[in-house]
Amino acid sequence: MKRWRAASLAASAAAALVLSGCGGTGGGGRSGDGKGELLVWVDNTRMPAAQQYKKAHPDLKMRIVTIPPDAGYVPTKISLANRTRSGWPDVVFLANPAEAATLASEKFGYAAPLDGLVPKSVRDGFTPGSLDTCTFDGKTYCLRNDIAPTVLWYDATLMKRYGYQVPKTWAEYQQTGLKAAEEHPGTIVGAVNGKYGAGIYFGSSGCPTRDTLSLTEVHVDLSRPDCTRVADLLQPLARKKAVTTVVPIDPGFSKFGKDDKILMLPAPAWFGDFMFAPAFKVPGGRIAAAPMPTWPGESTPYAGQVGGGAFLVSSHADGRTKEAADLVRA
Repeated sequence: MKRWRAASLAASAAAALVLSGCGGTGGGGRSGDGKGELLVWVDNTRMPAAQQYKKAHPDLKMRIVTIPPDAGYVPTKISLANRTRSGWPDVVFLANPAEAATLASEKFGYAAPLDGLVPKSVRDGFTPGSLDTCTFDGKTYCLRNDIAPTVLWYDATLMKRYGYQVPKTWAEYQQTGLKAAEEHPGTIVGAVNGKYGAGIYFGSSGCPTRDTLSLTEVHVDLSRPDCTRVADLLQPLARKKAVTTVVPIDPGFSKFGKDDKILMLPAPAWFGDFMFAPAFKVPGGRIAAAPMPTWPGESTPYAGQVGGGAFLVSSHADGRTKEAADLVRA
C-alpha cells in the first residue's frame, strides 16, 4: 500500500463525541459476458449504500452479494473465477485497498483502468494522495470509498481530572504518556501492533513501510530517519507500558475502556462512531478528537491511514462497464 500522509485538517474540530456502532459471506456470479444483471460484491457496511443505489436505478438489473472484509478473500475468489472463466463481479469493494495492485496485475487481469471510464475532474476531486493506492504505471485502477485518516482521540474527562494538556507535538505526547504511566499505572496513550502501529505512527511520519511503486515493486526502508524517529518515540512508552501491544479490535482491548485507562489513542477517524462506545464501553460525551501531533521540524500535523476501502470495476464487465463505472463514482 502506498503511503498516504495527508494534512490533518478535518481533525481540528474541537469535540467529536462518540456515537454508535455497526456490523455475510457471499459468492456466485455470472459469466461476465455483458448480459443480464450487474453483479456487485460489497461488505456488510457498504450494503445499505449499494441497496440505495439499486433503488435509485429501478431500470438497472443489479444483484448485490455480501462478502467478508477478510484480507485475501477477493483475490482468492477472483482467482477461482479466472480458472472457470465465469463468476467475476462487475464491481467489487476492497476492504484492503493494497490488494488493488494484485487484482490489476497481469497474473489476475481483473481490475479495469478507470482513466477512460471516470472523468479526470472526478478523480482530481479526491484528496491529494488518496488515490496513490489505486494508481500504478500512470493508470488508475480503483476509487476510494473512504481514506480513514488518523486523529488523536483523547478522554477529555481524564485529561481534566489529571491536569494534563492535549499534546501538540510527538515530544509532548511521549512526555504525557510517560507521566501518565507513572502517576496512573495501567493508563495507555496508544496501541502499536499490526496495521495500527504501521498506519498511525509510521504512516504519519512518512516512513515507507509498504509503498507500492508499481504492479511489481514495493518499497520498504525502515532505516530512514522518518522511521527511526518513530522507534525512538515508542520504545520508552512501550517499556513503561504506556502503549499497548493489544490490538484495538481485540475483545480484550475493551478492558482499557471499562477501567478508564484510555487517556489517548491515535486512531482512525471512524473509531469515534464504531469503537469507543460500542467496543470500548467509554461513556458518551467524554471522547474528543484533536489533530495528530507534529514531528520535529514540522509545523503541520499529518495523518496516516488505517482502514478505508476502494471500489474496482471488472475488466470482464463488457456491456456493463458504463453502469459499473457509474456505480463506483456515485
